[in-house]
Parts: sequence; C-alpha cells; structure tokens
Amino acid sequence: LEDELSLEEHFLIFNEYLKQVSPIIKKYDGFVSKFLSGGFMALFPNSEIDAVRAALEINDCTRKFNQLEICKGNKLTSWMGIHYGRMIIGTIGEENRLDDTVISDTVNTAARIESVCERLNKNIVVSQILQKKIALENTVQVEVTELEPLYVKGKEKPLQLYEICRRTKKTQEIEL
Repeated sequence: LEDELSLEEHFLIFNEYLKQVSPIIKKYDGFVSKFLSGGFMALFPNSEIDAVRAALEINDCTRKFNQLEICKGNKLTSWMGIHYGRMIIGTIGEENRLDDTVISDTVNTAARIESVCERLNKNIVVSQILQKKIALENTVQVEVTELEPLYVKGKEKPLQLYEICRRTKKTQEIEL
C-alpha cells in the first residue's frame, strides 16, 4: 500500500482484506496462526497441497480486492512463501502472559522464503521439498519455474526455490 495512506487507512484496508482472505484459508482446511503487521501466517495441517491451492486463490482474491473502492487506487500485493515440514504448536509464556505459537525450523524457513518474494517480484515461492510434492500431485494445475538458489538468513546453504502460478489455458491446451 502507498505510504501516503494514514495508519488508520492502512488498518482499515488490511482488515477488509483479511475478511476476504480468511474464508479462503478455511476453505482449504487451514487456519491463521498469527496476524502480523502486514500479513499473516497460515497453517495447513491436512496437506501441503492445500496451502498451494489456497495461495493461488489468495493471489486471485488480491487482484480482485485491488479493484474495490476501499483501496482508493492503492494496490495490495500478496507475497507468499510456502514450505513443508514438522512443527509443534502450543501455548508458551508465563502465567501473566501466554501466547499460542508455532516453533520449528519449518516456520522459520517459510518466513525466510516469504521475505525474498518482494525482492524477486514473485507472488508465490515454494521450497524444493514442496516443489517435489507438487510434482507428485496431479490434481493441482500450476506452472513451476525454478529460481536461482538463494542464501537466506539462518541457513548455511542456499535454498533452491521455485515460483508457482496458475497454469495458463494455453499451456493446458498444449499438454492435452
């Protein structure tokens, strides 16, 4: 969103956006674990492919949302990093301050992947482990583009990342 907007306008627009996106996450059996200042962390416990399907629909929703009057010509961009792996979710803290959270390298890796999306100008970026699962899944129709391996904070080796987007009709026709 544009820097000329007041904090109140940012808040209002982002809250309306979350009202549009949250049902998509639920549709694919996910839930929002954390709301962040400009985004959220969603978890999909049943299937990593649910996360991919939700991301594709969220990307479509974002394009439609940008056409609404509330945006006043400002554009939201969805940057989504998706990774797959083990994690633990629970309540941490002390008796005066408790919070539900997720702890794992999986979450940290997903956050690092999301953090490079804007720099790469890619809306949906997935890890190599997720790309392999997508390749085995024949019900999700996506184009997968290999990106250059990237070093991200907290990782000694570069991550092999992939951009995903909806498969175009032209591509589908060729494959038939």
